[in-house]
Amino acid sequence: MNRAILLDFLRNSTPASNLLALEPPRKSHVLTCTLFFSVSIAARFFAGASYAGSLLSTAAIILVTAQPGFAATIPEIVVTATRSPADLSQIASSMTIIDEEEIERKNKPTIAELLRGVPGLSVANSGGPGQSTRVFMRGTNSNHVLVLMDGVRLNDPSDPNDAFDFANLMTDNIARIEILRGAQSTLYGSQAIGGVINIISKQGSGAPRYNGFSEYGRYNSSRAGVGAQGEAQGLSYALQVSNYHTNGISSMAKRFGGQEKDGSNIYTFSGNVAGKLTDQLTAKLNLRYNRNNTQFDSPGSFTRPYDDSFPNNDTRQIQGRVAGEYSSLGGKWTQELGFSYLTLHRNQITELFDSSFNSYFGRQQYVSWREKADWVHHVKLIPDHAFTFGVEAWSDHYKLNTIPQIALGELNVDNRALFFDDQYTITPNLFVNAGIRSDMHQSFGRQTTWKVAPGYRIGKIGTLLKASYGTGFKAPSLFSLYDLTYGNPLLSSETSKSYDAGFEQTLWGDKVTFGATIFRNDIRGLLDTVEVAPLIYKYVNIGRARTQGVESSLEFRPSADWRIAGTYTFTQADDRSTDKRLKRRPKHLVNVSTDWQYSQEGDVGVSLRHVGTSFDSNFSFSPANTSPFTTLDLYTNYRINQTATLYGRIDNLLDKRYEEVYGYGEPGLSLFAGVKLSY
Repeated sequence: MNRAILLDFLRNSTPASNLLALEPPRKSHVLTCTLFFSVSIAARFFAGASYAGSLLSTAAIILVTAQPGFAATIPEIVVTATRSPADLSQIASSMTIIDEEEIERKNKPTIAELLRGVPGLSVANSGGPGQSTRVFMRGTNSNHVLVLMDGVRLNDPSDPNDAFDFANLMTDNIARIEILRGAQSTLYGSQAIGGVINIISKQGSGAPRYNGFSEYGRYNSSRAGVGAQGEAQGLSYALQVSNYHTNGISSMAKRFGGQEKDGSNIYTFSGNVAGKLTDQLTAKLNLRYNRNNTQFDSPGSFTRPYDDSFPNNDTRQIQGRVAGEYSSLGGKWTQELGFSYLTLHRNQITELFDSSFNSYFGRQQYVSWREKADWVHHVKLIPDHAFTFGVEAWSDHYKLNTIPQIALGELNVDNRALFFDDQYTITPNLFVNAGIRSDMHQSFGRQTTWKVAPGYRIGKIGTLLKASYGTGFKAPSLFSLYDLTYGNPLLSSETSKSYDAGFEQTLWGDKVTFGATIFRNDIRGLLDTVEVAPLIYKYVNIGRARTQGVESSLEFRPSADWRIAGTYTFTQADDRSTDKRLKRRPKHLVNVSTDWQYSQEGDVGVSLRHVGTSFDSNFSFSPANTSPFTTLDLYTNYRINQTATLYGRIDNLLDKRYEEVYGYGEPGLSLFAGVKLSY
């Protein structure tokens, strides 16, 4: 796109009231784009010439459109990067924040749908709402992503790989999601090789108020819920109960004969309560209950090889945390002692033996739970230093029963850890975050990890240069260690080294923000199953993997009421022991969106998502590829009065037939409408 075409496009697509005069680039802008070009050139060594060319084109567009102008925004506070409140502008690690305003505006029912727009993340859903949903970060495995909610580790101890399934995680009562990319084992231990997704529930404050919502849409899909928030006599609370139901689609794609619908029914209760016992001591309690009853398809049934109506999965999850927070020395030393608990019950009826042959065959009951205690300190006694240190211990438990009775007795594994982190502000524009951690795991012994993430801000031109290096590890799951068929108690942990470097640039007083980051993860001891004897498979540490690529983003705010944003991620993820691509990691991810608040009462938004080809396997476990696809979604909200707001959304407006997992379909064009009440 040359300058003349771009200027013509901007003039014709920008309202006259918001049109900004375009000027030749200043020296500061030339320096900024020189940085962008440098990252692009380096990207050639990671991703090849085609991607570098894409970045160069993006930089050229930014060079033409960028100019200075407006006032800076208020700093945003995050907690995930250092495990304590920190100014996002002083964090060198790559982060994305999904705040409460965005969650309320888009009205998406599940967390996974919100995560699809985050750079560096790919989502793999196996056949529509309520079905198995995995998230991959920067090309690492789904079990290399640690998922937290209100201090509770959500990764499932009964999952064969200790990963987290986002299928039943709804957006109800969620205030904020912080996505931290890159190795984070220094603060969070095992599973954080790719990064951390931290989900934060709403907290009560102010006068008591009540809310409710109801929604209906295609596939006989309905959502409804009621809640209450407030604060009285030192006690704050936020409570919500909701239900989501859909008849769904056939999980098996239509091209494989999928016809019958696989429905889902999800119930959620969430509650947060906090009480100020003294001026210095606060007690906290949070609870969440999810139940997901879902039908699903998978190959192997005697009578219906692909599209089968019998398989059913009933999952119940309870999580909770109780903690006490004590503040001393005028708030310069804060400590929190907490205990959290997670339990999952999964009753699964599969098509391993057909129901018409024996209704008891194929039933499996999975029970797992995790107990965790932690004592974390936040100290600001030394100028320019914010220390976070603490101890934590957890124990994972897992039981499996099948019918006929083949019981795998209770299994458990323990972990203890010490960690220390320092956020050091050397000068107002130079800062570094560094930390170290030691884990003692029951199965493989001691694991030490560390991280350093420096950043430098060129204040006059609004440029942040950033980099990070960190080590990480992933402990083997209970299943891979002790399963009667596949288990191997001699396994060691997977280890990683992660690097990234990039920049962020603001112009026009934060009206324009853009940046790019190069990343690489080297993983050793990757777990896989191999045939150790004829027809006998076991988990072994044989793999080496490398994931690398570039994340880039651009956001433009022509006015306070209008935002345009785009992200592009290139990921190359390879199993270096086999020279094959890792499954379900698309090379190209593009997200473009615009949001416009056209009046005090109403707003509208559009988002486009393009997912490139990804490597997968078919039902015979032979190599296969999913096709690239592009989807378009719309949403709108209109506030009738102080109490009621109408909203609607259209998902997959192009009615695209696509697959995120090979052989499993996704919903077509879908219209939803609802109302929210608050008083």
